[in-house]
Amino acid sequence: MDASQPIVRADQVGSQQRPPELQVAREEFKAGRITREGLTAVEDEAILDSVARQLAVGMDVLSD
Repeated sequence: MDASQPIVRADQVGSQQRPPELQVAREEFKAGRITREGLTAVEDEAILDSVARQLAVGMDVLSD
């Protein structure tokens, strides 16, 4: 058996944790301190980071 290959297959089920900066941005938006565009920019960055982390660990199926 090749030691570099996983012994057990595992799949991610469910959502990833939302990063703190996204949680803060959503609260800021609710309070009217940032615009919808500002919130969207933070959300887009969080999605890109999430996908990059999934690619870095070799996931075959990605989710935002």
